Amino acid sequence: VFDWYTKSPQKDWSAELYKSIKGLEDAQKAAEKKKEEARVTGTSPSLALEKYAGTYKDDMYGEAKIVLTGGKLVATYGSAFTGDLEHWHYNTFRTTWRDRGIGKGFITFTINDDGKVGEMKIENLTTFKRGPDPADMSAGIKMSEDALARFAGKYAMTAPPIEVSLEVIGGQLKAM
Repeated sequence: VFDWYTKSPQKDWSAELYKSIKGLEDAQKAAEKKKEEARVTGTSPSLALEKYAGTYKDDMYGEAKIVLTGGKLVATYGSAFTGDLEHWHYNTFRTTWRDRGIGKGFITFTINDDGKVGEMKIENLTTFKRGPDPADMSAGIKMSEDALARFAGKYAMTAPPIEVSLEVIGGQLKAM
């Protein structure tokens, strides 16, 4: 239809597009093979996996997060990018994006002089700087469940009207 409309000689557009797509697929396979050959086997991450977890920020791209779930790292960036990380070599992880159309990629972490993760680079996107670690919310004093039970109960305040119930759950005092 395009050829007829433009009064051009007929062309097998399907074959032309197939050649282009095939060329791109072949180039992608060659690039993947080159990365496989460059992989250094027998390495392990510099830090325990939970040390890579955190919030990373970039002025242009916003926030990206790494969380440890079920013993594995998961990356999220925006609403479209969620990927499962597997150790590749050193501090580089291969990401299998859950949206199969995106495919696979690499995330490389940079360790600072203080031995902590300072940056995360998502291949073909940008480098995100690590945000501050969240405050430690763990209890400052360890107590037995019997000792904690002394504080369990309902507490109320009249101005402003607030009611809180404290319960011992899993060896910790929880506010409900």
